[in-house]
Amino acid sequence: MERYDRAYIMTKRLQYLIENDNAWPRDFYVAASEELDIDFVLGTEDETVFDKEGHELTEDDVLADYVENLGKLALPEFLDELSKSQVLVGVGLPFT
Repeated sequence: MERYDRAYIMTKRLQYLIENDNAWPRDFYVAASEELDIDFVLGTEDETVFDKEGHELTEDDVLADYVENLGKLALPEFLDELSKSQVLVGVGLPFT
């Protein structure tokens, strides 16, 4: 199987990508993408996301240009997309 030059971001919610104590800032993904020549993908469903001040954000506000949201995936599709990535990056709170 061919693996793409990309990293899969493991997160359940876009909210975990908001710049706060639980996530890297947006420019981290841009810098990593440019330095390593990789893209990032993730699979989350649409949700309302808020910044620290309570302002509603769009998906474009949250995701850097190098991050593609594949949408919520069923298990077979998730495993297929994950297997195409070279690395897994965990983001968010590790308990559910």
